[in-house]
Amino acid sequence: MAITIEDIQKKQFSTRSRGYDKFEVDTFLEDIIMQMEQMDSELEELRRKCSSLYETINVYKQTEDSMKEILVIAKEKKDEIIEGANQQAQAILDDAQTKANELMGGMDERVKEIAQRELELKTNYIEFKTQLEAMLKAQLTAIEEFDNGVKVSE
Repeated sequence: MAITIEDIQKKQFSTRSRGYDKFEVDTFLEDIIMQMEQMDSELEELRRKCSSLYETINVYKQTEDSMKEILVIAKEKKDEIIEGANQQAQAILDDAQTKANELMGGMDERVKEIAQRELELKTNYIEFKTQLEAMLKAQLTAIEEFDNGVKVSE
């Protein structure tokens, strides 16, 4: 059983001859009471501080738990954003590839048309050249015949 300040204050000692000096004992007990009261005050203050620290620790634990939840949510959002960006990038690439294929298909068709037109122009050129050569030969022949028919007198 622990001795309290009240126990010390109420304690009565029997007196005997040749016993302790009553004043000394009372003074010593008063000193003990004062020290115990001071220790009780300090103990109570330490208990209040300890309680306050436990409350602070609980607040920090709750904050830590909240931060962990926030980090998990942030990671999930980051993953969602990255996935969305990857999907969007892939869609853009697919669209660009489709358009490029369409352009290339159109260009292939245009190249074929130009090649066909070039062939037609070459054919027309050859026909025109052949006709022009024939016409020029005919005229040259006509001129030679004319020159042969007309003798230049000296």
